[in-house]
Parts: sequence; C-alpha cells; structure tokens
Amino acid sequence: MNRDSLRDIMLFLLYPAIYGAGLVWTLSALAGVDRWWEPFVSLRTYLALWLLIFFAACFNVSNNVPDGRYTVWSFILDLLEIAAVFLCFVFLGYVTAKQNDLSAMFWILATVPPLQGLWNHSVKGDPLWGLAVLTSATCVVAASLADQIPYAVWYLLGLLYALLYIYINIRIPKGSDGASPLV
Repeated sequence: MNRDSLRDIMLFLLYPAIYGAGLVWTLSALAGVDRWWEPFVSLRTYLALWLLIFFAACFNVSNNVPDGRYTVWSFILDLLEIAAVFLCFVFLGYVTAKQNDLSAMFWILATVPPLQGLWNHSVKGDPLWGLAVLTSATCVVAASLADQIPYAVWYLLGLLYALLYIYINIRIPKGSDGASPLV
C-alpha cells in the first residue's frame, strides 16, 4: 500500500468515521436533555465542541499536506490521535454514561498535542512545540483539578479554546492562493 493510499484511507474513511461518531454522540446527548438550557451550562458540551473543532482543523491540515510528504509514520501518528480523540468522547460519557470521567479525558487529551507535533514533523511541517507543550500542560492541570476544583476547569477550557484559535490561525491555509502553512 503506497503513501497516497494510506492518506486516502485516513482522510476519507477514518477521520470522517470518528468525526461523524463524535458529532452524532454529541447531538444525541444534546437532544436527550430534560431542560433546554442544560447543554449551555454543561462542561461536557463545550469539551465535545472543542474536540470537534480541533478534529476538523486536523482534517483540514492533513488534507493540505503536499503530495509525497504523508508517510507511514504520519499514518501511525494519525491512528494514535484518532484513538485518543475517540477515548476522549468515551470519557466524556458520550459512548456510555458509566464512563463519565473528566480527569481521565483531560489526561488522554494531553497526549494529543505532542502527537500532533510529531505528525507535523513527519510531514516536514513546523511542529509548533511551544503551542503543543502549553496545550498539554493546560490539559494536565485540568486533569489534576477536575475532581478537586471543578470550576477552575472552566477557566482552563477557556484557555484551551484560545490555544485552539491560535492553532487554527497558524495551521489553516490563508489567502486566495490556498497555500498551505506546511509548505
């Protein structure tokens, strides 16, 4: 199997499968609330939305990798990232309600930025290690505080959204020529 086939499998099968599952789980949970306002005050809702936005940005970045740069190593790192995102949805309680564990979700999420950095390195892009370390550190602090000081996690979630905004503005192609920031 050549590199382009691996990239096609990732972009047209695996990414959409996990993204679609996460979207359906999130929408199903939102539809099943007792009071209309519950999703607007639920940390789970905002974490799921963050995961969906992040995963969409990762798809966009993968889709814009120049030909010949996607390797078997890139594919393996993508698989690990997909597994981590899936586990985040599991520990948010979207797959089974029994697994609702914010601390575990944040510990797993802390692995994603370094995986993303390694992936960017594997496609000869800028790994953005500073952003990866700051995002992972935020997740580790959130994991540590999730059970003891739950309200602090809201502030950390705000920081995660700010870091995601920075990541998207760095990674998503700009301009009319559609040039990728990876080039």
